[in-house]
Amino acid sequence: MKRFFDFLFSTKVTIVLLVIFALGSALATFIEDKYDTIAAKMMVYNAKWFEVLMLLLILNFIGNIRTFKLLSRQKLVGFVFHLAFIIIILGQSS
Repeated sequence: MKRFFDFLFSTKVTIVLLVIFALGSALATFIEDKYDTIAAKMMVYNAKWFEVLMLLLILNFIGNIRTFKLLSRQKLVGFVFHLAFIIIILGQSS
């Protein structure tokens, strides 16, 4: 189990998840441009795969906060950076 969490919280997985997130958002933008906002919401933003992706990103950021011990005074900027991404993703999912 530890090996799975080490993999999930790795920097490589973070990059892959963020690239997939960016591609999904870009896809939604093109769908919205060609059709409408409702189509983009149905096909991307409200799709299960996108919700799972956002959940994985949140877990990854929480794991990175813990892995890199960002809750210390010296690493406050890194903590705020990761926390901001978590808040943005939670705001987008509501």
